Amino acid sequence: MKENPYSKMVELMKKQGATSNPPSVQIGEVISPNPLTIRIGDLQIDKDNILIADYLLKDYKRKIKIPEVVATGETNNVSVGDHGTHKHSVDKIGINEVEIIFLDTFKQGDKLAALSTEDKQTYIILARVVSL
Repeated sequence: MKENPYSKMVELMKKQGATSNPPSVQIGEVISPNPLTIRIGDLQIDKDNILIADYLLKDYKRKIKIPEVVATGETNNVSVGDHGTHKHSVDKIGINEVEIIFLDTFKQGDKLAALSTEDKQTYIILARVVSL
């Protein structure tokens, strides 16, 4: 049986077209959080081949400022030595500058959005994802 020249040409076009396509985001699952090991499809990937968005790591620190806004409320009653208890009304609230520290990190079973590098040797963890 003779090979169809059109089939060969279509396969070549698919192959060449695939080289120009950007990699797609894949969904991985945490097999072990420490040391980090994930599974993407049938592929198991360990921490040596993973890059992680910094904000997903435990003890990630970031400074924030919450601008002052109008607020309505009161403080709780507070005992002040021999002066008895008292409270104050609140009409504004804000935080000038504070550092927040993320305490959690990956757990077994977490779903992750991952992107492979061009050589498919390293996977970049972009985000933890959940279903609704």
